[in-house]
This record gives sequence, C-alpha cells and structure tokens, in this order.
Amino acid sequence: SRQAVNSVLHYSSTNQQAGATIAVDATQWHTYAVRWTPTELTTYVDGVPIFSTTDTSMFPPGLMHLCIQLDVLGADIVAGAQMQVAWVKEYSLNAIN
Repeated sequence: SRQAVNSVLHYSSTNQQAGATIAVDATQWHTYAVRWTPTELTTYVDGVPIFSTTDTSMFPPGLMHLCIQLDVLGADIVAGAQMQVAWVKEYSLNAIN
C-alpha cells in the first residue's frame, strides 16, 4: 500500500538510529530533501519536515555521498517494488545561503 515514508539517521559505531515516519501516498511522485548544516540536520517530503535534530553527536563524522535506497519490510520487495527517480540534485550549503 506504501502509504508512509521513513526518514532514519544511523549514527555511532553501535548503529543507533533516530528518525520519524510521515503518512504520504508513496505510489505518487514526491520531492525529498535533506538539509545538513553545521548545526542542524533535517529531512523533508514535499517541503514538510519529517525529522530534525540539532544534536551534533548524531551527525555524520565527515563528508557523505548520495545514496538512494529502496528499503521495505514485508511483501512489497518480494512482489517487485520499484523506486523511480526523475532527477537528483545536490547543492553545497554555500550555494543556497
């Protein structure tokens, strides 16, 4: 049914996790974003914040690379779930400030 999207931040050497879920019709097109500044990390769907933290101990320890994942639990992946991506764009923080 894909009626929700999760945003999960994995951190620490013990793979701790923090995040949130938002109800959306994930069978339709959406815009996803991550804003990562020196003091805040926030994820969005269609401009709506899903998860945010200012706890810098949870931030990635250095530069990261883009990774788009289709992670689902249950029968969707076995049934052939797909993720279609129309385009991806990365901006440096300097470019948007």
